[in-house]
Amino acid sequence: MKEKFLLYTISLPIIIWLPSALGEASADKLFLKVNTPDASISQNSITQNMIHLSKLDYKFEINATCREGFKIEAVSLNIADTRKSKTLKRMESNESFEIEMTVPAAQIPPITVDDLCTLEKQNDSSKVTTIEKVPSVLSVQAALLCSNEELSKMTYSSKSLDVVIHCHP
Repeated sequence: MKEKFLLYTISLPIIIWLPSALGEASADKLFLKVNTPDASISQNSITQNMIHLSKLDYKFEINATCREGFKIEAVSLNIADTRKSKTLKRMESNESFEIEMTVPAAQIPPITVDDLCTLEKQNDSSKVTTIEKVPSVLSVQAALLCSNEELSKMTYSSKSLDVVIHCHP
């Protein structure tokens, strides 16, 4: 009896693992390509090495595909509290499309900057740092809804969003 119990104990995890390891032949895919917006600030807008941006405009190029037998129903994007959805009932899976989003200032956290728009003296020469790329200021969460007559499946993706800050006098 002990031998049978041991056999079942060892083989059970293998049986459970096998279907999940095989996966599905083709899965849904969601790819995001996004611009990096420019934000212009002045020295007066920097307080305690923190800046507050007015708004950020993002333009997403989206390429989505559903597994065989499924069609794209919708794609939605979320940045902070801003949300946009696009219903795609007539779109083919291999077509890319664009979604534009504006994130208002109230949804953008303050950004820490060091020595941006400040005058530095080095070896009898003056230098003003005028441009800085700030990584991961916000993030976007995307969802792809694929369905057929019987099932609906969601695929999620997330991407960090950068900002380029320019200093103007």
